[in-house]
Amino acid sequence: MDAHGCGRRRISRTRKRTRKRKSPGMGREPEWEKPAAGVGLRPTTGRRHRLVSSAAMVQDTTVDPGCGGGVYPLSPMQQGMLFHRLESGIGGVDVEQVVCECRHEISAPEFEQAWELVVRRHDCLRTTFGWRAGDEPRQWVLPPEMVRLPLRVLHFERDEDVTRLLESFLAADRRSGFARLEAPLARVTLFQTAENHAWFVFTYHHLVLDARGMHTLFQDVLDAHDALGRGASVTLKPVRPYREYITWLQTLDLHRAEAFWRAQLQDLRGATVLPLASPAGVAPADDIPGELGLRFGPEETRRLREAAGRHGVTLNTLLQGAWALVLSRCTGEDDVLFGAVRACRHVPVEGAGEMAGMLINTVPFRVRLASAASVGHWLRDLREQWVALRDYEHTPLMQVQRWSGVEAGQPLFETVFNLHDPSWIAELRSRGGRWTQRDFDVRCQPNYPLALDIFAADTVRVRAFFERRRFGVEAVTRLLAQFHAAALALAAPRTDTLGQVTLLDEQERRVLLELAAGAHTSLATEPCVHLAVARQAEQTPGRLAVADATTRLTYGELNAAANRLARRLRSLGAGPDRVVAVCLERSVAMLVAWLGALKAGGAFLPLDPACPAERLRFQLTDSGAVAVVTRRGMGLPGALPSALARVDLEADGALAEPAGESEANLPTVGTPHDLAYVIYTSGSTGEPKGVEIEHRALGNLVAWHQQTYAIGADDRATQLANPAFDAAVWEVWPYLTAGAALHILDDETRVDPARLWRWLAEQQITMTFLPTPLAEAVLAQPWPAELALRVLLTGGDQLKRPAPANLPCLLVNHYGPTECAVVATAAVVSATAGGIPPIGRPIANTTALVLDREMRLVPVGVPGELFLGGDSLARGYRGRPALTAERFVTWTMKDGPGAGTREVRLYRTGDIVRWRADGQLEFLGRADHQVKIRGCRIELGEIEAALLRLPQVREAVVLARNEAPGGPQLVGYVVAAAGQPPEEGQLLDALREVLPAYMVPSAMVVLPAWPLTPNGKVDRRALPAPAHRGDADAPLTEREQVIARIWATVLGRAECGRHDNFFNCGGHSLLAAQAVTHVNVALRASASVRLLFDFPTVAEFARELERQGQALPPRPPVLRARRRPAAAELELAPPR
Repeated sequence: MDAHGCGRRRISRTRKRTRKRKSPGMGREPEWEKPAAGVGLRPTTGRRHRLVSSAAMVQDTTVDPGCGGGVYPLSPMQQGMLFHRLESGIGGVDVEQVVCECRHEISAPEFEQAWELVVRRHDCLRTTFGWRAGDEPRQWVLPPEMVRLPLRVLHFERDEDVTRLLESFLAADRRSGFARLEAPLARVTLFQTAENHAWFVFTYHHLVLDARGMHTLFQDVLDAHDALGRGASVTLKPVRPYREYITWLQTLDLHRAEAFWRAQLQDLRGATVLPLASPAGVAPADDIPGELGLRFGPEETRRLREAAGRHGVTLNTLLQGAWALVLSRCTGEDDVLFGAVRACRHVPVEGAGEMAGMLINTVPFRVRLASAASVGHWLRDLREQWVALRDYEHTPLMQVQRWSGVEAGQPLFETVFNLHDPSWIAELRSRGGRWTQRDFDVRCQPNYPLALDIFAADTVRVRAFFERRRFGVEAVTRLLAQFHAAALALAAPRTDTLGQVTLLDEQERRVLLELAAGAHTSLATEPCVHLAVARQAEQTPGRLAVADATTRLTYGELNAAANRLARRLRSLGAGPDRVVAVCLERSVAMLVAWLGALKAGGAFLPLDPACPAERLRFQLTDSGAVAVVTRRGMGLPGALPSALARVDLEADGALAEPAGESEANLPTVGTPHDLAYVIYTSGSTGEPKGVEIEHRALGNLVAWHQQTYAIGADDRATQLANPAFDAAVWEVWPYLTAGAALHILDDETRVDPARLWRWLAEQQITMTFLPTPLAEAVLAQPWPAELALRVLLTGGDQLKRPAPANLPCLLVNHYGPTECAVVATAAVVSATAGGIPPIGRPIANTTALVLDREMRLVPVGVPGELFLGGDSLARGYRGRPALTAERFVTWTMKDGPGAGTREVRLYRTGDIVRWRADGQLEFLGRADHQVKIRGCRIELGEIEAALLRLPQVREAVVLARNEAPGGPQLVGYVVAAAGQPPEEGQLLDALREVLPAYMVPSAMVVLPAWPLTPNGKVDRRALPAPAHRGDADAPLTEREQVIARIWATVLGRAECGRHDNFFNCGGHSLLAAQAVTHVNVALRASASVRLLFDFPTVAEFARELERQGQALPPRPPVLRARRRPAAAELELAPPR
């Protein structure tokens, strides 16, 4: 029986089976069968070569490469695809599906005959891939009689039955992939209905065919089908075999290409990584990519083409420029790199333009951007750069990466741009006739995190395929909108420079400005907080105001003590904008001193008595303080300014040396624009800098807090922050100005989470602030049943956990630098929201703008620097006019179309944030905490977020440490959740599931608790280095010795140590595949290339092989082929 007959019987059986299970309407979704694998083994005549299969890399297929179309190397693109197939271990990578809807009848017998003709005609459908152990991959073409294309026919009553079930079929079909890279790497499924309507799905591996070849293939198949249906002879144009293109490739001299690519990629800093928001929740259960679309309508497409012509470039160049702009704005880089697909058909090979095969190649395209650059000149430069690539477009990408300087094993680019203009679909439809009744839809799974496939005709259709574990749907949707805006902005005649290109339309700009603005409200009833305290003393003099472990003062007593001190301070020179230092521990006396300084008309400077003497001396001198309030017995640093007076207080705030000062309120002096307090913060120069806060800013904080949290006289609040930490200011004044009671807890209680919970309950505290690390530790403890707490406030560091379930109080996260009067934004923390809690929206009369380096608004989801403005802003830095001018800047705000502009004063925080889709700010980290590891820019916060999603982890910090000889290394630190502390390997394994390899730390350290600064923040400088793993470099076990010998051979080295990194020793993708092949043969293992990327040292790789149970299993049987009239039949040969 011939193959043709076999095919007809298969169609007949399929039709019969389908009819048995179908029913009108197809009430339930079927479980799709896994497609039968094609058979592609050669007869075993002649010389045999053992070729390693690309599926598991250990099974031997005995073939005779001397038959059929011959054996030849892979094209550059095929090399990359084969590597990614092996590296990922995912069968669906580079598997493509084309859905063709035919609004006419398709005859199954003629359709099958047409495909049989095409299989005979085109070598690509008869190609198998593999290699000899340790050798480079090869492809070989089987003779037509040995290959039969799997084809199924499914029948349905109605069109809607097909459309309803097609997506589930495509998903199941993609999951099947191609388990082995053996011919035919394609299959066809035909859907027929009783309504003279048909669909077919052509599923193929991208290794064998590119888009231009698709044009040839479908033209041949459907022309042949139509001719057979008419009873006419099939006449098709001659085609040239794909091997002729490969033969030509072998003649190319890569030396010139090396010089070109080294110059192109000189000083490259690594891949351009899109810092888009990751999808919330758990990683997707499968590897099917996300897909979103964008369409430029006919009018927009006309404008794009006209603009390209006006600038003397192609549509491809204009859209590449738009994509480069999007990458630049999203990453903040002015030097970006993405992959661009080249057709590679302008070659001196006969018939290359119509050849069916894999001719395309993806090459890096580097774009530099400057805001002042002319759009026209910049686009023309891009076009020249694109044309210059033609002579070097066939260079294997793995070679280009080696020449780039980017470390082996790290990505050269993460996004790919591919424009079809005209698209092969448009070209087929332009043939007229039945072709106008055929629509094509391409589904693919590229091997890069994000790929743009663009089809141009009278409209431009953009398809974005993306890794769902890396990018959420909302993030990619916004990215496409930005691409749309950038393309149209480049096409606009009024756009002269790149800096004028905006990714925002007017509506988006208005939304961002609305998000950035806190409520505009008149809040403060008193211009200064000390006047509000005096009012409370008049109204409720007997109510408790403050209490510590030894002393309690009513409002009347507090006001009287502060008045006495104020008179003494005035006599010493205190007054408007004059500073009074207060060097006291947290106590009732400290609050008397703060209030007394304000009543004297001056500003208080809180000092931490535990600070080193030199730091205290600097602050006292730099601030120009007229007096220092302290207590008896406290030694102050010597050599203080001669003009600095000292005032001692007793524990209750009374003057240690009373001189008959009056307890009556003093005459009011000063205005809301006078200084209220000065606080010193760390400075980049090594010297602290004094931040000056006016009464106006402090009053805004106090009034917002009281209104937001409904503070009243019945509230009982706490003071536990270090006095030199600006949060202490926030803990005090909102309550003393409202008549509430303030309780100062002792040092032992405030650092013991369980004890602190009990104290809060015993004292019936209703409002408390806890610095973030302390709050996270307290929330991990069970809370007392008698807790009266209404709101738990936190801030000062990044909160990394949602609120615990059933927490009996509100948890609110706050953000704010000292330069914005403690609090700038706030967010209620939900127990149900996943991920790291946001920092919220700006508080009243405060502005929070997210801007790029050019001070432009950035879209939702795009990281940028946070700039703060409004009533809470500091005056500046004391005695530092240059630094004040650098950090407090002027920004021109446009209120809307046709409206004028106004200048607003902003503080640049140096913090990187982005707007979330829900309108809240997400904190990403410090601008100076961004690190580059092996050329890749990394946000440490993203790794911390991944760690915090693990159930074994309660808190996490990631640092880049520079102790390693090979450059900075990522080190993760965790505080474990309750239970058994996790092992380092467990944590690293979990991270590898959700992060790119370059973002996985080199080591993990599990700590019982964080080291803290005096302000209660995590002391990153005190985090320990990971334990040294020793210098013993000789392989220890037999498995390590085998692996080390193989690596040394493959890498051309004398030897490899157990801690040597394969890629640091010169390894690259192809060498990795060869090394793993040798290891699998030697150890009878079945490791994937991905395993080597994840565990790149000899010791790690050997340990992981052992962990996975790869302990020298018996060698599997060898597959051999015996000649049959119609197909190859498999038999088992005994193990050797």
